[in-house]
Amino acid sequence: MTAPNIYFTSLGCSKNLVDSEVMLGQLDSEGYKITHDPLEAQALIVNTCSFIEASKIESLETILEMAEIKKQTKAPLIVSGCLAQRYWKDLEVEMPEVDLFIGTGEYQNILSHLHALKNGKLEKKSFVEIPRFIHTEYDPRLQMTPKHTAWLKISEGCDRKCTFCIIPTLRGKLRSRSIPSLIKEATQFGENGVKELNLISQDLSSYGS
Repeated sequence: MTAPNIYFTSLGCSKNLVDSEVMLGQLDSEGYKITHDPLEAQALIVNTCSFIEASKIESLETILEMAEIKKQTKAPLIVSGCLAQRYWKDLEVEMPEVDLFIGTGEYQNILSHLHALKNGKLEKKSFVEIPRFIHTEYDPRLQMTPKHTAWLKISEGCDRKCTFCIIPTLRGKLRSRSIPSLIKEATQFGENGVKELNLISQDLSSYGS
């Protein structure tokens, strides 16, 4: 069966953008085609943010915009990322137009969830787990930045318990990639024409701890 066209929207920070690139890399490796026209898509995916109020509003508005496209195309609507991780129970009730919610602890399994949705075999609507995954150089990535620059995520999550911050809930505990893993991915980027690498994480100063 031919893989469908995917329309993908990535919201929020550069760390979320890396997650989007990993998801797109998986989809691309399985033959899914990325389209820039949502009306041509057989699946609509929104990778959301919910860190501050403005980002929540932007995420909700984008989901509703895609829901209008869904009315025209009948394409399933998938919501991933931080908003799904944080509010999936409420969203299931308030946004029945969404077919599938994938939290930050499950984005690495987007292919299996999408296949189940496509084949009518989903056992539930939301897949939200404690985030433990961090990608490596072996996970395919479809670069969304200009060719000369890329983000290199060195760690994920945070162990600080700041009362004003929701990041540990959204992203899990701190976990760092190994230096050899980072060197390999940096080398891969260089071989593909990247000249500028920007190191990112939730807490750069705690890398390796």
